[in-house]
Amino acid sequence: MICKLIQFQFLVVTLFLTGCVTPDFVPKPNLPTFKNSSTAESYKDFMDGYLEELKGRFDSARVFYEKALKGDPHSSFLYLRLSELNLRQGDIYKAEKNSLKSIENNPENFRANFILGGIYSSSKKYVLAEKYYRNSVQLDPEHFEAKLLLSSLLIEMKKNRQAIQLLENMKENRPKNILILFYISKAYYLSGNFELSQRNLVMLLKINPNYKAGLFLLGNLYEKQGLFAQAQIVYKRFLEIVPNNQLARYRLGQLFIKDQKYDRAINEFESIKKETPGNMQIHSVLGILYFKKGDYTRALSEFRFVIVENPKDQEARIFVSKIYERLDRIDLSKKELALFLRLEPSNLEVNLELSILHAKTKDWKKAFNILNEMNESYSQDPKIDFLRGKFLAKKGEKDRSIEFLKIAVRKSPKNLNYRYYLSTVYYETRKWKKVESEIKKILVLVPDNPNALNLLGYMYSELNIKIKIAENLILKALKKDPTNPAFLDSIGWVYFRQQKFKEALEKVLIAHKKLPNDPVVLEHLGDIYFALKKIDKALYFWKESIKKGSKDSKRVRKKIQLHMKRKNQ
Repeated sequence: MICKLIQFQFLVVTLFLTGCVTPDFVPKPNLPTFKNSSTAESYKDFMDGYLEELKGRFDSARVFYEKALKGDPHSSFLYLRLSELNLRQGDIYKAEKNSLKSIENNPENFRANFILGGIYSSSKKYVLAEKYYRNSVQLDPEHFEAKLLLSSLLIEMKKNRQAIQLLENMKENRPKNILILFYISKAYYLSGNFELSQRNLVMLLKINPNYKAGLFLLGNLYEKQGLFAQAQIVYKRFLEIVPNNQLARYRLGQLFIKDQKYDRAINEFESIKKETPGNMQIHSVLGILYFKKGDYTRALSEFRFVIVENPKDQEARIFVSKIYERLDRIDLSKKELALFLRLEPSNLEVNLELSILHAKTKDWKKAFNILNEMNESYSQDPKIDFLRGKFLAKKGEKDRSIEFLKIAVRKSPKNLNYRYYLSTVYYETRKWKKVESEIKKILVLVPDNPNALNLLGYMYSELNIKIKIAENLILKALKKDPTNPAFLDSIGWVYFRQQKFKEALEKVLIAHKKLPNDPVVLEHLGDIYFALKKIDKALYFWKESIKKGSKDSKRVRKKIQLHMKRKNQ
């Protein structure tokens, strides 16, 4: 019943709304034209039904019209009257049936064709809707509503070229008609012609600056073109007109997220939450935003609300687990995932998250048990092989790690993360040619991948080969991410190799501010200060590198011992 009511409401809007916004349209009166054989009684029945209809007594009117049809069973007009009455009562099935009967008796009945177009459009039977709207246009080529609704239908059917052709013809006669400008803008937008879409929208908004549908489409258009600042301005203007429009607030909030303006995004989504407190998607978005801001108390509150409504919400459970992980409550983090797995024990993503937590606490047995168990059901999933390789690398079993990482790459050859991690393990095992080979494969897939550019450039600088190429590679990475401390350290090390010690010190000191405990950066500072003949500072940073867990502590100790001897001589 609800579905039928919605269809009826949509149909009423389709058939009558456009007439309200186009004052130059005046419907032609429908008059009865009975056949000669019609009895006076049939005409009287029709008039009685018509009077009842005017009084709002629709059931009684229908009885009279049906009685009149018995005296004139081939009256297209009477079937049309019944169809319109059926629509007023919300009986779409009978309206369709009587409209078809009307056309059967008179194929050129414009109104019956027009009504059927609306009926089929509202029930998403688009092929039939197109047929009857086209019939309507052929029967009355100047009928504005028929052509407008046909163009709207063609857009819905993704026949944008046909819609544009029809609308452009209509526009020649009515260049300032709001509806024509809106639909032609929409058709151009959906066909990817943003320039013409924008041109028509600008014309529309000059005529009516407050036309809501036009403003919203313009916001969408700017978003599609990556013009996020302009889109924000348009959505704000839209919300001045319709303050409670949740969709516009949602779009504006998403734009603030892209700009990393999390406070402003939160304001928008909190406004939506006030209007629709039961919207779980909004609670999830707010939870993520509070998580990004580090406001774990509020993030936890939002995700808990989601979980109460849907205990199987995977994303919310994982975020709650990550919140506890950030708070160094690994026990609660594991417990959260375990609670979810009671409901869905074979859920791959949550099991993998739990295995990562076990690996973090070096509970390797549990971590690998989960992966082995998941592999029985998901043997083709490369994430399992990747985590096996990653965990083995962390355990120090590099050769075994490489074997699993190679399997992950073979299963998913375009996954950059898998290839990059394999490259780092090759690097740690000093398999330089293999590092170079994997990185070049990444750069074939994504030529400006900053991490790949940096790793290859840094490897060349470490080996003290191809220094100019190394410099170019790392500078390209820095163009993508100018403040990345690892990249700054890398370019500093290239300058060190080029004996540009002051430039080297400048870059590595910036990296050190962002990574104060990184043993590689600390060792580089020691080497640079030594080159600048500042031995005390060099010794200090070398010692700090060892304290912070240098993987090459033997090499760093040799430097300290050698230069301590020289200092004491």
